[in-house]
Amino acid sequence: MSSSVVLVSGSKIFVSLFSIILNITLTRNLISSEYGVFSYWLTCLNFLGLVCILGINTSHIYFFKHKVDNSLPIISYFFYFSLMALLFQVTLTWLGITNNILWSVPAAFAMGGMSIINADAQVRLKFGEYAVQCICLAFVVMGGGALTVLAFGVDTAKQLIITYTTLTVVVFSFFAFVKGKVSFAPIPKLLETKIFFKYGFKGFLLNLLGQALYFIDIIIIGIILNDKDVAYYAVAGIVAKTLWLFIDAVGAVLFPKIILGGLKEKLKKTQSAIVASFLLCLFPSITFILIGEYALAYVFGDEYINSLESSYILILASFPLVLYKIYSRFLVSENQWGIAYKALGVAVILNVFLNLILVDIIGIMGAAIASLISYSFCGIYVYVKVKAILINEG
Repeated sequence: MSSSVVLVSGSKIFVSLFSIILNITLTRNLISSEYGVFSYWLTCLNFLGLVCILGINTSHIYFFKHKVDNSLPIISYFFYFSLMALLFQVTLTWLGITNNILWSVPAAFAMGGMSIINADAQVRLKFGEYAVQCICLAFVVMGGGALTVLAFGVDTAKQLIITYTTLTVVVFSFFAFVKGKVSFAPIPKLLETKIFFKYGFKGFLLNLLGQALYFIDIIIIGIILNDKDVAYYAVAGIVAKTLWLFIDAVGAVLFPKIILGGLKEKLKKTQSAIVASFLLCLFPSITFILIGEYALAYVFGDEYINSLESSYILILASFPLVLYKIYSRFLVSENQWGIAYKALGVAVILNVFLNLILVDIIGIMGAAIASLISYSFCGIYVYVKVKAILINEG
């Protein structure tokens, strides 16, 4: 497991590094309100990208296990994507969110496709291939975006959005068509199987709830507050997500390895993953608490010291998040989807309720507190349920 963790963690660290480079470049070269517009757009893009993949990436593990054709179904994928994109845009328009959304469509399609291509490498345990694909996407899109800002003086959110979209589509096109990862069958086998509806759609709903839990803060801040506040909270999120990448890396390696194991073997690997995730989060958390104010001012600019308190709270939220992220993979491997659904469903409702109250009263700190409470609920709930399963199994 150690070499796999190194490859996946290394690629995620590389992606996070380029994300940080891009965001530092933007905070230094764009006014905070323009950076807030881009961050808001990127949040919508990530959510739409998740919606349009329809759980196909999650179901890849089961396609692989049952020897089902799992190449990217480009024609049907486009059909379903178009439907989901339409529903998503109607929802955003209803919320009064219309700026730059049309640019999300091709970018989300490409990001969703890359997610499926990465899942294919992951389930075949080709972690080297997975790492290369992640690194290429980060290098071209984020590195290219930062270079464009520096070289051509891009200083508006719209210019950056066009650049980001173009580069994302280029990377997806290379891996999908040049590397031969797509199928042009109009009705691909994977959408005809019970496997997709049994596992893929379940995974899709789980991912949808999970990402809604993360994205709802930015959405509500954008509606209630202003673009500058979105920018400040986005920086706090970048600090916290730097820790979360270690958790995600461990989880990404853990899931394929426990899917076919026995209960005791699954539990042993899950507990090891939790300990590893806690330790990986602990040192950077302590370091940021000690030098966070100076780091934010030096790296992002003096204005972004406004992100400090929210950063502390989101870092604290990382620890209960470890329990949810790792134990939820154990639950899915045991086909205990209902527990994960309940944890996320209640947490999303709780997060929305708290955000609507707290953001209006104490600003972005309210969003961070709402996240801490909802993440803690998720972690504690799944921990209690896993313990109950173990007791019942004797």
